Amino acid sequence: MFWLALAMAAPTSAAEVTLRFVSQDFPPYVDRDGQQARGPLVRLVMESCSRLGWKCSVEVLPWRRAQAAVERGEAEGSFPLLDIAQRRQVYHLSQPVVGVQMVFFTRAEQDFFYRDPASLGTQRIIGVFGPSGTATVLQDIVAANPNTMVVEPDNTTVLRKLLAGRYGEDGVALINRDVAWHLADRSHLTGLREAGVAHTDTYRIGLVRKRVSAAQANAFMAMLADMCASPAAALLLAPELVPSPACSAVPAKAMR
Repeated sequence: MFWLALAMAAPTSAAEVTLRFVSQDFPPYVDRDGQQARGPLVRLVMESCSRLGWKCSVEVLPWRRAQAAVERGEAEGSFPLLDIAQRRQVYHLSQPVVGVQMVFFTRAEQDFFYRDPASLGTQRIIGVFGPSGTATVLQDIVAANPNTMVVEPDNTTVLRKLLAGRYGEDGVALINRDVAWHLADRSHLTGLREAGVAHTDTYRIGLVRKRVSAAQANAFMAMLADMCASPAAALLLAPELVPSPACSAVPAKAMR
């Protein structure tokens, strides 16, 4: 019985690790073909798992459902994620993988240009997808100004409402630049105009703290760092994305 107890307490071997990742329809980072997840970040995650000998899957869901799955303990990982306080409480976060710019958009006929929070003026309606890292960034931007932040269930809704004038004559939207242009192209939306960069950041891969041990998280991060330091990550992310300059940095330990 003593040896049986030791065997049961032994760490799970790499070949036995099974992880379910959840993400959202978020081109060009994550996309799907029917029920099949695809896109550069999906390729990167799946290759990392393959090299570790882990069995991983990625499911594309509406973002709120994806995060609800994490909260219910039904998923071991999620991406793409910003490194913000709320995320660090829930996830072991990888080193930065790809860069992101959050940009204010307007209709083509508007002349607004964002320089700083004060340039938004007052009483402006701003559309944003949330809950999301972009919405968190916008909360900080509008904190000192009496503007109205309207949170939508997805980025396509934000774009459609902006172009239809649903946020008012002076309304704007804050969206990831690459996502906005990919969605506009896919949905044949015209009349969109960039109106200034609000925030520059990076996206990371997250492993759920309650579901993934620090040792497993560190193994995943180390593998990801090895791939970033070689041509592997760039090849997997191409042609849609370019790795973040920090992709080759030494990974942060999960237990920090």
